[in-house]
Amino acid sequence: MIDKIIGIIVVSIIFILELSFSFFEKEKARVIVKPFCMLSLCLLAFLFGYRGIFLYVGLGLSFLGDILLIFKKNQVCFIIGATSFFFAHISYAYLFSTIIDVQLWHYIALGIFGLILPLALYKTLLPIAKKGILAYSVTLYFYAIFLELLFSSIIVFSKFSIGALLILIGILFFFISDFCIFYRKYVNDFKKQGFVVMLTYLIAQLLIVLGVLFLF
Repeated sequence: MIDKIIGIIVVSIIFILELSFSFFEKEKARVIVKPFCMLSLCLLAFLFGYRGIFLYVGLGLSFLGDILLIFKKNQVCFIIGATSFFFAHISYAYLFSTIIDVQLWHYIALGIFGLILPLALYKTLLPIAKKGILAYSVTLYFYAIFLELLFSSIIVFSKFSIGALLILIGILFFFISDFCIFYRKYVNDFKKQGFVVMLTYLIAQLLIVLGVLFLF
């Protein structure tokens, strides 16, 4: 029990520090603390006894993305960081898919998502991104999030539990966080943007981890 309490305390301290530095725009302190957010969640999951690989893969890739996006003005770092987060979403999506008993209607839903959603996203993003390749890349990225949303929704409707609901809400927060990043990069800045992005991102990751721990 004591090890679990330690894990909760460590996550709480690091998250509070990161969000405080983000809110007050203390950039130097924020980037120092930022990489420890995902590491603390890995520690929490481990101390609670979770040993599945794909949660740690997702957190590890998110950790790499966090570090690379510190240098967001560097286009190469931004692209590699975004790619790292893309594969983190794929890892989470695969993890969620292993929780459900796949049925015919799941494949039908996936087929609909696979045909309609990418086209709709691309058509929506193209006027904003202004470049076909950029719109395609962002569409692919958000499609990974929608896969997570699909699988987590199936979990909620097929075997409702607190853990399943936490995962679903976490994915929704992930979508909000990544949409805010896209909006401020390609559309316009907004007040306290760094804090909003970090708050929704940390809530998303925390809820996903807690949801997985509840389910397993």
